[in-house]
Amino acid sequence: AIDITEAKLKESDKKIKQMLKSPKFGDEEWEYEFQAESLLNSELRWTYIYLLMMVEDDKTAIKQVKKYLEAEDFCTHKKEAESILRALS
Repeated sequence: AIDITEAKLKESDKKIKQMLKSPKFGDEEWEYEFQAESLLNSELRWTYIYLLMMVEDDKTAIKQVKKYLEAEDFCTHKKEAESILRALS
C-alpha cells in the first residue's frame, strides 16, 4: 500500500508542477482540473503520512506533514497534521 500511494503521490506532484508551469487563470476548465488534482494530492499525501507512521518512518513522515501543511487551501486535516508534527518533532 505504501509503495502504491507513494507512486500515485509522485505522479500527482508531477502533474501539479506541470499545470503550474503554464497556468491558465480564468480558464474554468483548467481551474477545475487544478483544484481537483490539488485535492487528490492532499488526500494522497495524508494517506501516505498515515502509512509512514504505521511503519514508523518518522523522518519521512515529518517531511511529508510539512509539505502537507504548505497547501493550506487543501489541508483538510490541518489540526491532526499539526499534532503529528508536534509529536514526531
